[in-house]
Amino acid sequence: MNFSYTNRAMLEQFDASCIQYGKSVRILTVDCPALRLLYDALTAKSFSEQEVSRVIALAMEIKLSLLHTHYDLTTLAGIENENIVPELKKVAYMPLKDHVSFALALRRSRTAFALV
Repeated sequence: MNFSYTNRAMLEQFDASCIQYGKSVRILTVDCPALRLLYDALTAKSFSEQEVSRVIALAMEIKLSLLHTHYDLTTLAGIENENIVPELKKVAYMPLKDHVSFALALRRSRTAFALV
């Protein structure tokens, strides 16, 4: 199946897929109809199909980047809350002395690096 940036039904399906993805990885993803609204606005102003396609493609990239960033931030916050914020865990966190703490520090670093 080929994806068309100028097919409103496919844009709706893409938005639905984003919501399902959010549920599957346990991050809150709100139904934001921005792609559909943008499509409606562009077609109402008689933009060419090529122009609509380019603008929608860019908007989709922005939406995908938002999903990735939201996922990485949620992961990082989860690591912090579970392993470093509780007082007992905070005391045991010694990445230069304990291999478990070291592995945790690497996981935090990998997740934070994804945000850069």
